[in-house]
Amino acid sequence: MTNEKEILLNEFKSKFKQLVAICDRLREENTMLRAKKESLERQLESKADELTVLSSQYDNLKTLNSLISGDNTHDTKIKLNRIVREIDRCLSLIDSN
Repeated sequence: MTNEKEILLNEFKSKFKQLVAICDRLREENTMLRAKKESLERQLESKADELTVLSSQYDNLKTLNSLISGDNTHDTKIKLNRIVREIDRCLSLIDSN
């Protein structure tokens, strides 16, 4: 092999090794990013569940506060009627099972 071809072959080998190293590094980074993404998705789901619970608690506290304060008795009666209907619906579902 001529000297020029040998130089080109060595350059090609060197660049190929660099390309393989870059590819390996990118694979590792991709694996790490996928794991981080899954972790963040689980965290987001957990926070969404927590938000649902807190929202429900907030609504309950608002209802309780309106019952305690005695302001706007009409709205309080409506809320109580809604709560009673919901309880009745739950009981009927339990009875039907």
